[in-house]
Amino acid sequence: MNKILQSAIAKRVVSQPKRYQLMLVAATTAMLIIPNVTVSAFEPEDLEQVKTSRVCNEDCDLSNADLQEVYLVKVNLENADLQGANLKEVNLQDALLEKADLGQSNLVGAYLRGATLQEADLSGARLTRADLKDTIFNQANLQGTYLMSANNLTPTQIKSGCNWEEAIYDKNEAANQAFISELQQNTDSNPAEAVDCSMWE
Repeated sequence: MNKILQSAIAKRVVSQPKRYQLMLVAATTAMLIIPNVTVSAFEPEDLEQVKTSRVCNEDCDLSNADLQEVYLVKVNLENADLQGANLKEVNLQDALLEKADLGQSNLVGAYLRGATLQEADLSGARLTRADLKDTIFNQANLQGTYLMSANNLTPTQIKSGCNWEEAIYDKNEAANQAFISELQQNTDSNPAEAVDCSMWE
């Protein structure tokens, strides 16, 4: 806190009744030390590249971007930052999203047939009503992923991912737990080899 601010606070404090002085110091100091909060914004150049060539270089930043109107069939977004991106009802058929960060993204009703989400972070992503036929979830992080009413999603696909026991399959908590228990008991859908989820620990 600089000297000018200290002086201003001191003058304001002494002008107040004693019972309010401590409260005023605490409140004013708190306002001064709270850091600025910035919202991550995507890189316009990265978005333009995706629009023109359907590929994005490594470290591609499309966080919080609205991609609803972008043609993304067979797009290559490997390793892309798509946190909070709006992909609602977007056609992502055969898209390469390996190792992409899709945390908190909106994929409601998205068409993800044949898409590769291997090792992608889908924590908190909303895939409600998404078409997931043949979508690859190998080692993807499904912690807190909304999969309610997802279409063509099989137990085998679910169990190929990580933290699938913490995904949300039903908005009713009891029904959600019952579904997870059913999956746990369905050993026929277990992967042939244990899934390595150490990257999400």
